[in-house]
Amino acid sequence: MNADNMESALGRNPIDFPYGFIIEDNFAGGSSYPFWYSSEDEVLSALQQHLLSFLSEDDHQTFEDIKKVFTSFFDLVFAAPLVNQQLRDALNGLLNVADAEVNVTWFGSFKELCEGKDDFEESIREQFLRTTDDDINDESEEPLTVMNKTITDENIAVFAEWLESYGQ
Repeated sequence: MNADNMESALGRNPIDFPYGFIIEDNFAGGSSYPFWYSSEDEVLSALQQHLLSFLSEDDHQTFEDIKKVFTSFFDLVFAAPLVNQQLRDALNGLLNVADAEVNVTWFGSFKELCEGKDDFEESIREQFLRTTDDDINDESEEPLTVMNKTITDENIAVFAEWLESYGQ
């Protein structure tokens, strides 16, 4: 996978590419970028290959040491996958130690984003539903659906489209 593949994964439709991750740029005003792939293995490969590009190479020896740690880390991940939250926490710990320009806000499947119970998954659904509810309530007296934070069969395609440009 090369940089072109990561660029093409940016903002894809998660219905067609149901596994992804969202990174947040620590230096660009907190902008978020969603990347979508065909499989969980593609997600892990993309993270392995591209997270190093967000590290500073100011100190060459430190960069080489961190690169070795990342390589060892992903060797372990591919050998015995972790739960997404554990992996995200471990990755962000490595990125923090490495003084990276980004952190991994979320990764997993589109289904998890639609139905998951972690704080980020619920928060992103709430953001989406507030956006769509505001649009609905400008035109009618439909009740707000934000409280249950549910993506329904009726709004899943709109949610996927909304995610294509999330945070940008």
